[in-house]
This record gives sequence, structure tokens and C-alpha cells, in this order.
Amino acid sequence: MDVVASSLQGDHLHISAPQVAAQTRTFRAELGEIECSLAALRREIQRLECRRKDIKEELASLTYPILDLPPEILCKVFAAAVSQSPAPGIARVMFAISAVCRLWRNVAIADPTLWARIAFVPALREPRMVLDLFIVRSRSLPLRFSLEAETSITPQDWEYIARTSNRWLEASFADIGVPHAALHRELDLPQLQRLSFGIDVLSAGPNARRIAFRNTPRLHSVSIYSLHVLNILGVPTHQLRELEIQHPTDLADLLHVLRSAKQLEQLKAADILDVTDTVQPVSLPALYTLSLARDAVMLIYFIVVPALTTLHLIDVSDGDDVNLVHLWNAGATVHTISFTGTRWSDVDVVLGKFPPTMLQHLTLVPYIPDFNSLTVDNPNTLANNLGRRLTATALQTLKIVIPPHARLDSLACIREFTTAIIARIEDAIYHGKYQNESLREVTVDFEAPGVGWRDIENLKLIRDVMDVAVKVPNGLVETVELL
Repeated sequence: MDVVASSLQGDHLHISAPQVAAQTRTFRAELGEIECSLAALRREIQRLECRRKDIKEELASLTYPILDLPPEILCKVFAAAVSQSPAPGIARVMFAISAVCRLWRNVAIADPTLWARIAFVPALREPRMVLDLFIVRSRSLPLRFSLEAETSITPQDWEYIARTSNRWLEASFADIGVPHAALHRELDLPQLQRLSFGIDVLSAGPNARRIAFRNTPRLHSVSIYSLHVLNILGVPTHQLRELEIQHPTDLADLLHVLRSAKQLEQLKAADILDVTDTVQPVSLPALYTLSLARDAVMLIYFIVVPALTTLHLIDVSDGDDVNLVHLWNAGATVHTISFTGTRWSDVDVVLGKFPPTMLQHLTLVPYIPDFNSLTVDNPNTLANNLGRRLTATALQTLKIVIPPHARLDSLACIREFTTAIIARIEDAIYHGKYQNESLREVTVDFEAPGVGWRDIENLKLIRDVMDVAVKVPNGLVETVELL
């Protein structure tokens, strides 16, 4: 205490009152200056922070312009990403979108339509939790549900899934998935419109009739692997408008189903087995689109389809088997036809059966031989005949689709095809026989390098000589600009 007192007495007790007042004024003045300086610095820091924020936003808009898109456009972008994703990857896509930034997460969560397509994938971590999350975020919207399981799921998982069935708008069952015992209980499916079974889910189970899909008042579209699934599941075939059979089936069995499907508008059959002439034909008065692969073309002999307007033929091995005369006799007017994987010669045979004024729209997906194939299928005959049709018939659109797997050395047929068409058209013009005023559009859809520059020059000639629109919707940008 003596030391402290001595120090105080030495430093302050001998200062006079005027000196104290002067020092007080000095300190206060200095303190004021410091406060002003600090205030100025704070304002400068605030200004710099604001400027930093503006620069970051401007930089983000330059580097990531998608961040400047309004929410409704972002939703369309997200929806496109979801629609292009296979069913097992939907959850990963949505979680990836939600994890990019707060803006994307808020936009994604706010749009229930992005969560209305849902897949139950047992291989995922916590599949029930993922299912529940999609159920909540889709709110009350109808669901497009799919089951993606490589082995049969447990009955407990099925019960967990089935509780959402009253919201199913579409249901797809790929792989094995559904436990057989679960299908004996009728599901609540008031909204179901489309149903798909990717494989024969019942092949290993008992033959007892199931009723799981019996109560489906709005169901109109079914795609199945095996025809017997329809009857076993209790699917009401009388109300179907679209039917696809993915696996070869007996003709008698198919006709038996078709007899009860009088409202059918679209039919797609993969192949037909055990064709017999003793089967009575079936009338399908509402059918307007028919897609047949391989020997399924024989079905034409056994159905009466007066409303048919569109015919798709896939992998037809013999054009003589396509009995179009039977269609004409039934009153059908087929103005649209497509060929996929069919040889030029067989395409030519089928086209030769059309009356000149009937065919309006033609699509060709050329047959591309395998690398080791010894078969030579010359397109010149078809091209010459098609050139005649282009100049003297009612054909309005011609579309050639080059398969993405086609090799460059297999595409000489495309060049020969277009060259022959051009030669036939020029010959018709030269002889004054060019009469087609209906052709509006020629389209070549390919993935680069599917068509070379010489082919592009041929397309330009078709455009110029025939004065029609030539489109290359899936080609190189330079190609589109060239045309």
C-alpha cells in the first residue's frame, strides 16, 4: 500500500487543477477523433461488404446464369432432369438437385410435381424413409410409382408400399419385385390409369387367380411381359384402350383377350407363336394404331380393323407376309406407316401394296447389318420406287432415322438411297411427270457421325429440287445451319 500511495502522490497529487482540465480536454478530443475514425472505418467496411456481395452476385450470374432463372423456369429444368432419369435413379437426382444450393433446394421442395414420380428401390439406403419423403413432398398429387427390385421384396415392404396405392396414377413393376402372396389382396386403385409389368412376375408362383388389380375403374393402358398376367391379376380387359405384349404369345390366347377388348385403340405385339388358320377373326372397331414385330404381322389376317390409320412394322423378315389387302377389304385407310430394322427389299414389297393416294407419312429406320453379316441389301430398288411415289403420290412427309449404333462403313446404303431418290425425282421433272404438290417435309434424324457431308449435300439437293423443308433435328449444329 505504501508503494501504491507513493506512486499516486508522485504522478497525480502534484498536478494542479488547470492542468487536469487541460489534459481532460485533450483526451476527450483525441477520443472523439478516434470514435470518428472508427465510425468511418465501419462505414467503409459496410460499403466494401455490400460491394463484395454485389460482385459475387454479378460473378455468379456470369458464371452460373441458371441461378438468375425465375423459379418457374428452374422447375421446368428440374422436371426435364427427372423425366430423363431411369426410375431407380430418381431419388438420387432429386437429392442432388436439393443439395446444390439453398435456392435450388427451396424451389425443388416447393414444387410437388417434382416428387410425384417415385420408385421403391430396396437397394437404396433406407428405402422406406425415401418413400415417405417423396410421399410428403408430393403432397396430394397422383403418383407415378415404380418398383425396382432384383429379387422379391418382403411382404412387410409390400404392405408399406401398398398403403400408397390409392394415389397411383401409373404403376410399373420391373424385375421380380412383387411377392406372390401379396397379390391375393385387392388393392385400392381409384386413380390408376397405366399399369406395366416388366417381366413375368408370376411365372414362379402358383396358378391361383389373384385380384390385386381388379378394382381399377380408370385403367386404360397396360404393358405386360406375358399375356396370361392379365387374367391372373384380374385386369379388366374390357375397358383397355392401349395394350402392349412384350413377349411372344400364342395367337389363340391373344385373340381370346382381344375379343373382350372392344374399346382397344392401340395394340403392340412383340411376336406370335403357333399360328393356326382355324381361329375366327376378331373385330376391333376402335383400333387406329397397330404395332407388330417379326411374325406378329400374321395377326393382320385375324383382325378386322376398319378404323386403322397407323401401322408400325418392326423386324419384318418377309414383306409378303404383310397382308395389307385384308386391311383394305375391312375398310382401313392406313395413311401413316413406319419400318424399323426391316430390309430395304421387304420395305419395298410392303410399300408396293399401298394404293397411290393412301400413304401420306412414311418413316424408315433402316436395317443396319451386323459387322459379320454376309447379306447385301441393296436400297436402289426401294429408292427408285420411293422416288416414283414422291413424285406421283399423296406422300406428305418422309423421315429417315439413322440408328445411333450404326457404323460409318454400314451407312453407304443411306447415300445410295438418297442418291437414287434424287435421280428419280430429277428424271420425273425432266420428263414433265413431277406431280406431287403435297410433299412438305423430309427429315433425317441421326446422331453424329451418323451421316457424312456427302449425304448432307444430297439432302440439300432434295430440298432445292423438290422445294420442301429438310430437317436434321438430331445432327451437328453446323449441319443444321448448312441446311
